[in-house]
Amino acid sequence: MPARSEFPGLIVRHRKTTTTKYWIAANVSRLAKGYEPQTIRLPPDAGDDEIARLCHEYTESLHRWLSEQETQTQIYTGTIASLCSLYARHPYSPVNGVKENTADSYRDSMKIISQTVGARLVRKVVGVDIVRWYTNWRAPAFPGGPERLKRASQAISVLRMILRFGAACGHAECGRLADEIANLRFERSRPRHTAITYEQVKAFIAAAIDQERPYMAIGVAAQFETMLRQKDIIGEYGPGDRWTGRFTWENIPGGLFRMETSKTGTPAKFDLTLYELLWPLLQAVPQAERVGAIVKGHDGQGIKEGRYRKLFRQIATQAGIPAHVWNMDTRAGGVTEALEAGADIGQVSRAATHSKEAMTARYAREVVQPIAEVAEIRRARRAK
Repeated sequence: MPARSEFPGLIVRHRKTTTTKYWIAANVSRLAKGYEPQTIRLPPDAGDDEIARLCHEYTESLHRWLSEQETQTQIYTGTIASLCSLYARHPYSPVNGVKENTADSYRDSMKIISQTVGARLVRKVVGVDIVRWYTNWRAPAFPGGPERLKRASQAISVLRMILRFGAACGHAECGRLADEIANLRFERSRPRHTAITYEQVKAFIAAAIDQERPYMAIGVAAQFETMLRQKDIIGEYGPGDRWTGRFTWENIPGGLFRMETSKTGTPAKFDLTLYELLWPLLQAVPQAERVGAIVKGHDGQGIKEGRYRKLFRQIATQAGIPAHVWNMDTRAGGVTEALEAGADIGQVSRAATHSKEAMTARYAREVVQPIAEVAEIRRARRAK
């Protein structure tokens, strides 16, 4: 094979009847993670001069990208804000390996951190400063308002992460502060005790239809009736802004929805025709629109979690649902209704695809047969 310096990134793969040549970014630099394209197939009829020219051209493009990445990541100036930027933009940051909705939550917390204490130098921060920051972050947004405990606890979690990453990048002051606050304990957000009711779900559906947002009516009805997690109903967006989800029109032939839950992988089968709030909404969707994600945005694609949450609150307000009732309370509402209707907790636990009954009890506020039985029990109670 010719000298590597003449053909940087070249890989030649021999098969029984063919020889194929590729330029591969990782063969040029171990820092090429994140570069696109990673692999380029070279013309099969190109001579050595043409192959050498292409390899150098692709390699120069990679080097320019690596230079840009290095410039972007050499932004740590010792401040908390620059540490947030380092974590957000470094090609090897853990934020690149999590789901998009998780990454968004990290960015939200980093925004809070940067806006409130971003100017502080890491080397001058001590543990008691973190305690004060936490106290400020959890304070009510307005006089007499509720404490923002979830906001504060998430910000602390993200602060710990970015400090550990800063230490991994060789910034000793980050490691020192991470160690100093490792034993500090902060109150976490408390379990919720709110559940949406059957009457509220009906009011939400009516308001969603009135606002010409039938997919929101379907989404909330599906969460409440099936007692599935929000992610199992609306899907999620991953790397490359790619939507994945199981609640699609192609996956409910005859109204039978088969899936494996997002959290535990528990297989489940739902007969959607049993659900009196959901099935009529599905039937009302024109046949031409029954393709892809069932709960979608106006662009016809799956809806993002943040947008779904905001629309829920907007429609819920019109429906007269109190502000303290969140979309995440929809599943709890279904579990609560089932238990109050007299369903056995074991049945409800299996219907809600919980791995333990203790989890079902936590969801109670104030796999085929169990699912169908619970649906029938709930329908019978409503008919009384």
